[in-house]
Amino acid sequence: MRKIILRAVEDQKTHFEHCAPITGGQGLKEANIAFSVSHAFRSAGYFVYPEFRFNRGSIDAVFIRKDEAVIFECKQLYPRSISSIAEQTERMKLFANQTQLSKHGFKTPVRKPKLLWVCDTWEPELKNWWLGRGEKGKSNWPFNEWTRGKAEFPSFGDDWNPYSWLWAYKQLG
Repeated sequence: MRKIILRAVEDQKTHFEHCAPITGGQGLKEANIAFSVSHAFRSAGYFVYPEFRFNRGSIDAVFIRKDEAVIFECKQLYPRSISSIAEQTERMKLFANQTQLSKHGFKTPVRKPKLLWVCDTWEPELKNWWLGRGEKGKSNWPFNEWTRGKAEFPSFGDDWNPYSWLWAYKQLG
């Protein structure tokens, strides 16, 4: 999984070499993350199902390959998004079962479910929280026994330094 995530990071860095869309209200958004991560999974041989319907809403994407299902969410990490990430993680766990996949017509009955989060942030304190090093919001930290990491991007200026992607993944069952 780490290799695919790092491929998405490198893809995003290449895009940023051409243009860093950080002006006005159309700056970096979750769609940038979702696109690069989905492209990396597709390149690794997964089928990609974006905005996968679930429980009166959706999961950002589900990636399927052979007997594996990766349930993917992404978000911009701000102090106000911490509780949402904890809630969405619990929701992802509810989705990650054979019953949900069979409801949508998937033919292979046994899947190894994995959960994957990728977030971006500019705030060092939140990077530490994500990696389990900070005290801020520790009660909402959903990543016990998850593999976590980060990737730093080139500076986009004083307000955007350092920009990072953070990820966490876990195999269930």
